[in-house]
Amino acid sequence: MSIRRCDHRLRFEDLGLFQDNKWSSALVHAPFASGKTSYIPFLAMHYGPLHKVVVIFPSIVTLQSFVRGCRESGFEEIGEFSSQANTVKTIWNLKKCERPTNIICTTAGCYNFLLDHKNFVADYIIFDECHKSDMLTDLAILRTMKKKLKMIFMTATFDPEEAQHLKRYMTGDGGIHRVFRSSLDPPYPVEFFDCNGRPLNENVQPRRPLDVPNHSEFKKRLTARLVELRNRNATPTFIIFVDGMAMLRVASAAVNLVFPGLPIRPIHSKFSTPYIGTEGGETGLNIQNLTDVFDSCHIKTVDKYNIMGITSLFEGLENRHSMAQRGGRVGRNGPGRVTFMLTSEEVAWIRHSAVDHRPKSVDFENAALFHTREGDEVNELVHLLHPVEPADFVLVKVVLRNAGFLNYHTCRVSVWGVFAASFPYLDPKSATAIGLAVIKAQRSFNKSAFCYKQFDTMGFSNHWAQAEAFLMYYEMKNTKNQNRRRQLN
Repeated sequence: MSIRRCDHRLRFEDLGLFQDNKWSSALVHAPFASGKTSYIPFLAMHYGPLHKVVVIFPSIVTLQSFVRGCRESGFEEIGEFSSQANTVKTIWNLKKCERPTNIICTTAGCYNFLLDHKNFVADYIIFDECHKSDMLTDLAILRTMKKKLKMIFMTATFDPEEAQHLKRYMTGDGGIHRVFRSSLDPPYPVEFFDCNGRPLNENVQPRRPLDVPNHSEFKKRLTARLVELRNRNATPTFIIFVDGMAMLRVASAAVNLVFPGLPIRPIHSKFSTPYIGTEGGETGLNIQNLTDVFDSCHIKTVDKYNIMGITSLFEGLENRHSMAQRGGRVGRNGPGRVTFMLTSEEVAWIRHSAVDHRPKSVDFENAALFHTREGDEVNELVHLLHPVEPADFVLVKVVLRNAGFLNYHTCRVSVWGVFAASFPYLDPKSATAIGLAVIKAQRSFNKSAFCYKQFDTMGFSNHWAQAEAFLMYYEMKNTKNQNRRRQLN
């Protein structure tokens, strides 16, 4: 991700966006890779009468990408503070925190934490990739509206069905939705939509641009990144996010081309026996042909939804001898492997039994933590994550759509990796999110369910501490209920 310096390309109409106070919210729609994420925050910082701009990213991955781009482009102070802004210790006292910039880049979890401060002030709240709706983001938007702060929603994907949740936030409260045209190089149109999701310019129809124009372009970019990784003599242990089985085949071909014989583990959001496929009848690849990664897995249909739930992904995979025979990674110096996580339409449905197998200790200091959501990071095509020792960790959100609430679970899938939940938000008035996360066992924490403000989250968003607090609260509550039932019996 590259950050563009925008000073020399600004136009008068661009400045008017921030100088006119007669609007309350705006939806910016621009194609993928048009630079809107980097352009608007810096435009606001340099030319607006600002105290503070808060940019909210949909995940830790996109935040890390933006911070990395800031540092590579000479905005070290923004990248440095944005990293710090995702720890509870740094953002706890805003007045004592010396900010070298007017921009704070954070996630919805930490932003909700910031909103708890009565002294919190911001001129613009920018929601990047706003079409991705979850409980944390919705809560952040609602609380921002109550504080009467200006909101700018940005997205490359605008689909009326996906943007349903935005309509209720962009209703007419006297706000004027302004038309804004980007002056990026090359110039891209940036459109504002009214509260009904219609473009103000009637000649422009809502569109959903293709993230990847064709498979050959995807393979070209992926191969280039793989070669770059190989040239650095890095251990070939990384994760690739792809969307759909066709992309999996293309990515597999690219990996085999650059790293011949490297073991591949595909993890798909839906499991159908004996194929890994997608809804709609696509056959997919036969599991038995993919290094038998799902051996000893017990797959069970989840009620009427006809979705395959995984009750035991870890049996058999824990066998180190078996892993060594398949070329899997056993220790620090073991063979590398590739993991494909497909995040197309659904994420994995993991049964409650997985909770009992959660690991007791995770070395956060030497682990890479990444978070993905439904369709997340597809816009960025692919993320090659640098190898990290002694273990690789992938965070995935488990969503039970049809149940009407978000459900988070922790599932151990192998000796080297952990799937963990992310982004539960602890609201005393809302017990719809069951947060189950893996926290470093040695850390001391307050056992009160909702006193999450006191947690040290070791450099990551405070939702980790929230999840652990809620887990303890949930377990204590269940224990009390069980004891009460025993007494009644």
